Parts: sequence; C-alpha cells; structure tokens
Amino acid sequence: MQDAPPSGPAKGLSRLHLWQIQGVRDVVVVALVIGIFYMGYAIRTVTVPLLVAFGLAYLVEPVVKGLVRRFGFSRTAAVGTVMGTAGVALVAVVALTVPVLVGQTAGFLKSLREGRFNSAVDRVEQLVPEEYRGEVGRFRAWFQQSTQAEPVGEMSPRTEKAAADEPLADGARPPAEPADEPKVKAAEAEAEAIQRAVAAELERRGFRQANEDRNSGFRWATVLGANAEDVLLSAVEVLTILFLAALVPFYFWFFSINFPDALAFLRGLLPEKHRDRILELAGDMDRAVSGFIRGRIVVSVIMGVVAAIGWRICGVPYAITLGAAVTVLSLIPYVSAITLPLAIGLLAADQLAVPDAERMGWLWIALGPALVFGLVQFLEGYVLLPLIAGKATDLDPVSIFVAVLAGAALAGVYGMLLSIPVAACLKIYLREVVMPRLRAWSSGRVNDPLPFDQS
Repeated sequence: MQDAPPSGPAKGLSRLHLWQIQGVRDVVVVALVIGIFYMGYAIRTVTVPLLVAFGLAYLVEPVVKGLVRRFGFSRTAAVGTVMGTAGVALVAVVALTVPVLVGQTAGFLKSLREGRFNSAVDRVEQLVPEEYRGEVGRFRAWFQQSTQAEPVGEMSPRTEKAAADEPLADGARPPAEPADEPKVKAAEAEAEAIQRAVAAELERRGFRQANEDRNSGFRWATVLGANAEDVLLSAVEVLTILFLAALVPFYFWFFSINFPDALAFLRGLLPEKHRDRILELAGDMDRAVSGFIRGRIVVSVIMGVVAAIGWRICGVPYAITLGAAVTVLSLIPYVSAITLPLAIGLLAADQLAVPDAERMGWLWIALGPALVFGLVQFLEGYVLLPLIAGKATDLDPVSIFVAVLAGAALAGVYGMLLSIPVAACLKIYLREVVMPRLRAWSSGRVNDPLPFDQS
C-alpha cells in the first residue's frame, strides 16, 4: 500500500517546489515589478505615448461619463465629442498663439541684428568686472558676425568693386585705404581670432561633421554639403516626435472607449477577502491623483493668462511668450518662478534701448513684473487651488516638487509622468496601511510591524 503524501506542517522544504515558498514568491514578484518598470523605460519611445494617452483617458473619464448619463450619448459618441472638441480648441489656440509667439521671437532676433540692444550691452559691459568685459565684447562681435549676411568690416568682392567704382559727390574717388587703417586691421584680426575660436569650440563639441567617406563608402554629406547629415538626422528626430505625438489620439481612443471594461477586469483580479479594502484605498488614490492633475491644469492656464496680461500692462516685451511659459512651468509648483527674472531682464533690456527721457523708472522696472508675479502666486495659493482643487489632492507642493525632480533624475520624461501618481499612491498607502500597523506594533497589539496577515 502506497503511503499518503505528507501534507501541512509535516511537509519539509525538500518536498516543496520553489513557487510554494513564500519568500521566493515575494522576490519573484518584486523582481517582476522592477523588470516591468525597466522594460518600460528601455522602450520609452513606445511607452511614453501610451502613458500620456492613458493619463488623458483617465482625466477625461468624468466628462465622458457625464455625456453618457446626462445626455444619453453612447460611449463612442461621447469619446468622439470629447476628441472633436479638444481638437478644435487645440487648433484655435495654436492659430491664435503661434503667430504671436513666432512674430515676437522674430522681432526680438531682428532687434538684436539691428543693434537695438547695443547700448544695453555696452552698459552691461561697463558694469561687469573688468576681467569679464572681454568675454562680453567677444560674444557681441561673434553674434554680429553670425547674424549678418556680410559681417561688419567685410564686403563681398562684387560689393567691394561697386563701392570702389562709385564716385563721390564731388567727383573724387574714395581713398584706397581708410585713414584709420591700424584700427581696421586690428578689428579684422580680432574678428578672425573669434571665428577661429568659435570653430575650434564647435569642433571640440562635435557639432561639425567630417565631409568624407567612411566605412560605408557613401555619405549624404558628400552630396548635400558638410552639414547635410546633421540636418537629416534632426529632420528624422522631428518626424519621430511628430509620429509619436500622432499616436497619442490613436491610443486615447481605445483607452477611453474600453476604460470601464478595463476597470471591471482589474476588479475581477482582486482577492475576495481584501477587495473592499483595496477598492477603498484605490478610491482615495484616485481622488488624490485626479484632483491634483485636473486642478493643476486649470490653475496653470489661469496663471499663465493672468501673468501675460499683467506683464503686458507693465510693458514687458514678449509677455505672451512668458505667459505661455508660466502655463507650462506651473504644472510643477514653484518652477514658474524662473520666469520672473526673465521678465525683469527683458523689460530692463528693452528700456535701455530707448532714450533716457522716455525710459521707465528703475524702481518700476524691478517691482512691476514682481508685483504681477506676486499677484499670480496669491491667486494660486489663496483663490484658485482652494476653489478648484480643494482638499481632494492630498499632495502638498513640496512632495510634488521632490517627486517630480526624483522621477526626472531617475528616468527623464518617463519618470516625470509616473512620479506624481506613484508619490500620491505611496503617501496614501503609508498613511492608511503602514503607519497604523507600525503604531499597533509599537503599542504591543501585534507582533509583526509589516502590514501583512500572518498565516
């Protein structure tokens, strides 16, 4: 008669499979989670659009539910309405803002080329320490040479011949050599030295590609020019980014359409014994994450509009561009503060280029933009966040700031996308599960401080 196999406590480790040992299963689960995150980071060009699309589907889910419940829309019609409205709004925003931004940027570059800020640079050069004045002068000379069709002090052969042949008003010919020939020679020598230094720096940093055949025996640069390969590589990168951006609406459609089915599937995976508790914690995490993200987006847009209008009233040039920067940077608390010195610097540079009689007072140049930014921060902290986000976020600004910086340092954009949800979920888990267990352990009510049931 064959003996019955041992069961229960009598079964030794030698008779157990590896997957029957709790410690081994725990290690495998942890390694699996780490592996999933690593694989996601390794193929981030694929996973980032997926995460963005899923995040957008998660954010607009209340809107889709409202259209289905209140107006009787089908799920497909509701998602299509949301996507159509968002597309029209995006096109309108781009049509209104991009020409202004491009025009302001082009105007700024044109002002630099025309020397509008030369007087400001001269004054700055006098204010900086003497050992750095040469650097400022060399930068100005390099910029003038790089932004002018014909650098100062040089003429094309055709232009030089035309200038030599053109008679003066009194019929005299122009002198063959200028009177201040030593100064001109010195300026030309300095310009050539600057050009050589810039070329050497570009060569050191790898910006200049050698125009020669390599292992393959063929280079695009030999056909299209020395910098053609760089241009082609940049074009490929831009096309790749545009392609990935175009995938976001495609992914969003399927995520949003199947969002309820995905939630039902995940609920079915939860163990029956702990399902209610897990769903309760998941609801808290959902309110925290969605409240922060939705509220922060609305608050950031309002902050950018108020900053742009205020700085425009103060006379800050390119206020719309700075307002757009405030909108983007305000998604992370406190980061938008870097726009304040930019606003003050642009206003100061703009005022240095106008006559003294028409110039604003220096006190207003320094305090005007600062007062606008202070008003924006007051509206954010005491009006917008309490009114729009309320107490639902459960995420203080310092925690968000640290989490985003840590995510960016660990995994770049991929880490930034995951940092806020992970930080919110960890905070709620520690508060609702880990800390009560630790307090019970410290008071002697349980023997194990870890929040796991003992079998």
